[in-house]
Amino acid sequence: MESYKYSFNNSIGRLSREIVFGLGHIMKTEFTNEGFSLRPLEWVGLGYVYQNDGLSQNQLSELLGENKVTIKRIVDSLENKNYVIRKTVRNDKRFNSLVITKAGQEVFDQLSKIAAQILEQSLQDVKEEEFATYLKVSEKIVTNIKNLK
Repeated sequence: MESYKYSFNNSIGRLSREIVFGLGHIMKTEFTNEGFSLRPLEWVGLGYVYQNDGLSQNQLSELLGENKVTIKRIVDSLENKNYVIRKTVRNDKRFNSLVITKAGQEVFDQLSKIAAQILEQSLQDVKEEEFATYLKVSEKIVTNIKNLK
């Protein structure tokens, strides 16, 4: 893009925040209605562990963009709910890998169905091609942001 005239109303940050917080709020409400107490960051953290079994807390911190204290709270909560367990890395006792439990897998699978329904409802007036373009452009922006660091 050659030149971009900033407009708060059309800014990527504002729109992305509204999407993230809007979906997070709806998902938290729906998860609670189904009897599950998961905050949005716990849901995303559980998803990362589900997809990357054995992930370290440091890696989770990088993926979520959160500090170590926040990650510890998230992992403590997921561990207390028996969704993940910490395993000490054999070579280095200072590091833990996060392993999803059977209960964590089951909960993630259950809640993924709810998340899919919410996403489907939020995309009701969006054509497949429009959504594909959105994802493609978003990935490019993410790549560009990573290259700025």
